[in-house]
Amino acid sequence: MDIPISRLKGIGKKRSDEFKKLNINLVSDLAEFYPRTYEDRTVSKTISQFEDDHTYTFPAYIASEPKLSHVNGKALVNARINDGTGSVYVTWFNQQYLKNSLHKGDGFLFTGKVQKRGSRISMASPEREPLPPEDELYEPKILPIYHLSGSLTQRIMRTAVKTVLDNKLCTFTEFIPSAVRKKYNLCEKNFAVQNIHFPDNENSLGTSRYRLIFEEFFLIQVLLTMIRLLSGKANSGIVFEDTETEDFVSSLPFSLTNSQAKTVEDIKGDFSSGKLTNRLIQGDVGSGKTVIAQIAAYMAYKNGYQTALMAPTEILAQQHFESFTEIFNPLGISCILLTGSSTTKEKELIYQKIASGEADIIIGTHAIIQEKTVFSNLGLVISDEQHRFGVKQRKSLSQKGKNVHTLIMTATPIPRTLALMIYGDMDISSMTDMPPGRKTVKTYCVNSTYRKRFFEFIRKNAASGGQTYIICPLIEDSENSNLQSVNAYIETAKKALSPYNVEAVHGKMTASEKNRIMEDFALGKIDVLVSTTVIEVGINVPNATIMVIENAEKFGLSQLHQLRGRVGRGEKDSYCILVTDSQSEISGKRMEIMKKSSDGFEIAEKDLSLRGPGDFFGTSQHGLPKFKLADIYRDIEILKLAKTAAEEILKKDFYLKNEENLNLLDKIEKIHDTLRLDI
Repeated sequence: MDIPISRLKGIGKKRSDEFKKLNINLVSDLAEFYPRTYEDRTVSKTISQFEDDHTYTFPAYIASEPKLSHVNGKALVNARINDGTGSVYVTWFNQQYLKNSLHKGDGFLFTGKVQKRGSRISMASPEREPLPPEDELYEPKILPIYHLSGSLTQRIMRTAVKTVLDNKLCTFTEFIPSAVRKKYNLCEKNFAVQNIHFPDNENSLGTSRYRLIFEEFFLIQVLLTMIRLLSGKANSGIVFEDTETEDFVSSLPFSLTNSQAKTVEDIKGDFSSGKLTNRLIQGDVGSGKTVIAQIAAYMAYKNGYQTALMAPTEILAQQHFESFTEIFNPLGISCILLTGSSTTKEKELIYQKIASGEADIIIGTHAIIQEKTVFSNLGLVISDEQHRFGVKQRKSLSQKGKNVHTLIMTATPIPRTLALMIYGDMDISSMTDMPPGRKTVKTYCVNSTYRKRFFEFIRKNAASGGQTYIICPLIEDSENSNLQSVNAYIETAKKALSPYNVEAVHGKMTASEKNRIMEDFALGKIDVLVSTTVIEVGINVPNATIMVIENAEKFGLSQLHQLRGRVGRGEKDSYCILVTDSQSEISGKRMEIMKKSSDGFEIAEKDLSLRGPGDFFGTSQHGLPKFKLADIYRDIEILKLAKTAAEEILKKDFYLKNEENLNLLDKIEKIHDTLRLDI
């Protein structure tokens, strides 16, 4: 299993370096480097049956002596091949040795793509294998096609894999218990690996794919389920005896939506259960998650505990502080704000109030997790836009109290299919309906020739007191890109929109610079803000009514929806203008989805289906492995089965100590160590 790839016959140092670029270092890596697709050679047609632009595998004989010629410095070997029903004119590029190694009358099994021009059939650089002796029956094949890099070819990769498998240089220990394999019709691991590379037929290929996809889902689900249940077993949570909130909710200037009311009941159940709360609250922009945080903080206060709310930016922390103060000050509940820009003298006073218990609700940025912050009686931690914080940051905050409940809020709706994977260790509340009165943002898709027209629209908007965001994908111009950049765009916008105040903000600015510009925009001092996606999360400006997104094809649907959510927060009609010159079919589909839908959950689901889970927000940030075969969207039914299987096995043997589960335990421990999950 641990034999270096360089020790295989035919693979020296130079070639092994090419394999390393694919993260193939050992023979076990090679065995688990699965094909991306297959070339079906089981259906054979004669030359007379060939159709244009199709790939065929067929037996034929060389019908003319190969000829060598040179065109534009390239060596071309040409020959005519024939199978008795017709001829194909074949050209091999830069393989002049074929002039002497191929001869008229030689028979081969050719594979290549056909080009038909009238009655003439041609083929460029087809693969070839010697025909078997006449007394041997030719067995058609399903050939694997791999992702490659550098000078590696499909033949080199297939030969290397076949060497490993045929010589049994890599034999896998079965780790899925036999009872699970039997119940879910899973083939044995070594059979699956052999047939995922070189399947005997379509049935064995399908059986192998099912096993290996199930395996990938099963392993991560066992791990996540153990994490979730261990957190509940090892840590009983603080019991909040008093979870009545009717008096507080009735004092609010609005009624809760059905989703808000359901989420509040979820949290009440958590707080009174005696189990440690670890709940994700996901809802679209404007669905009212802040109110949920306020109700949860009120419950903590009634039970004698402090609440800490951590926001990713100072301006968002400031806005939360203002919102919480407005609600809680009349009730005699003390809110305090702690950010990095607080002066040393201010911080000392804030630390004292937190430590003494004078501060009931502490709102801030990552400054609240510093060592100097000591809580009197922390009972609830709320992380807003949790993907902006690392696991260690969130853990540091929750560890500032004993058995602290945790609520995590995100305005990025995650499709249920993806949530099963990313948040398998958490309970989830999804807020799917919006408060009444929330305006739908009118969305348009235009190309760059409309820029002069929408600049005029922006001028009229500014003249009536409205504000505009313009989003660019880059900060600076790049020689290798024709994408819009903030630094170049700001100059164009200032000239076109004079005398209105146009400013820029991006990630390379200092925190104080960004905060100053964001605050000026929030106060209405800036009419147009040209920005990268740093504004995606963090500011609430009800007066902003236009969102322009340049090179919209470069953003995911969910990100476009998040950006669009920055406008439409006030009473005025609001607009989102998606600018793209892309002619691709998938870009067109994505822009149509944005024009037709304002439902973040629906958009997230479609985003996942169009882009796949690998590129969807969150997957790389949560430490989950990249799957080799499994696709969360395509294989959701297998995922559900794997999740059920994981729960079943842990219900019977939670610590995987039974003999039949020891190999599984070993595998889970290795995955946990590889992912370095900080839990």
